[in-house]
Amino acid sequence: MELLSGAPVLVVAFGGINHGIGIGVPPFEFLRSLSAQGCDAIFVRDPLQAWYQLGIDGVAPDVVGIAQWLRARRRGYQRAAAVGNSMGGHAALLFGWLAEFDIMMAFSPQTTIAASDRIVLGDSRWQALIERVHAQSSTGPYYDVREVRSRLGGAEGGERTSLLFFGANDREDAAHAMRLAGESSCHLFAVKDSRHQAVRALRDAGILTRMFDMVCDPAIGLHALLDDLRADDRLASVGGADSSSCTGRRSGEP
Repeated sequence: MELLSGAPVLVVAFGGINHGIGIGVPPFEFLRSLSAQGCDAIFVRDPLQAWYQLGIDGVAPDVVGIAQWLRARRRGYQRAAAVGNSMGGHAALLFGWLAEFDIMMAFSPQTTIAASDRIVLGDSRWQALIERVHAQSSTGPYYDVREVRSRLGGAEGGERTSLLFFGANDREDAAHAMRLAGESSCHLFAVKDSRHQAVRALRDAGILTRMFDMVCDPAIGLHALLDDLRADDRLASVGGADSSSCTGRRSGEP
C-alpha cells in the first residue's frame, strides 16, 4: 500500500508478526499513525512471516531485490525513514541500511535470526517460523543485521541513524538490542515499565506521534529528535550509558 503525494519525506513501514490478527493476513502496521503525518508512506508486509528473507510477492523474490526496489523508491526525497516493530523492526534495520535510508526506527526488533545467535541470546520465540525460514532460505548473510551493517562499513552504514526501542522488562528484546550497543549512530532506548509491546506504550504516551512529527518534518534535524528522546523520563538511553534497566524478564513471564 502506498500513500504518495509528493511530500519531501518518505517513510516505509514494515509489518511484523501476525499474532492471529484478522484472517491470516498480517495487517499494515503504523497505517493510522503515519496517515495523518503528511509524509509519503509505503506500507509493506510479509505474508510468509519469514522476516522478509523470502521476498515480497509483487516486489522482489529475495532480500537483494527488495533492497534494490527500496533504493529506487527513496530517490528524490529529502529524508527517507524505515520503521517496524518486532519482525518489522528487523526489516527496518536490514533494509534501512541496505537501501541507504537516513533513519531507522526499530521497536522491539530481533537483531538476528541466526540459529547460533539465538542460542547464545536464549531466545526460543517463534521457533517454528524461524526454522522454516532457515529451511527455505539461502540468505543466511542477511539474518544478522549487525553483521550486515559491518559488511557495509562506513561508506553506507556508518552515517545513518538507527533508533532501537525495547521494553525494559523484556529480557530477550534487551539482549537483541544490546548487540548494537556501542555501534556508531545506533541509539538504544529502554521503554520503562514495558515488555515486547513497547511500541504500544510509546503510542499511548504520545511519544510515537511526537517522533513521527519530527521525522516527517525535514526542517527538524535528527539531533533534535535525539535530544527530545533523551529528555523524556519514560525512556532510558542505554548502551554507552547505564544499562542496568535492561535486564528484564523473559517475554512469556508475567
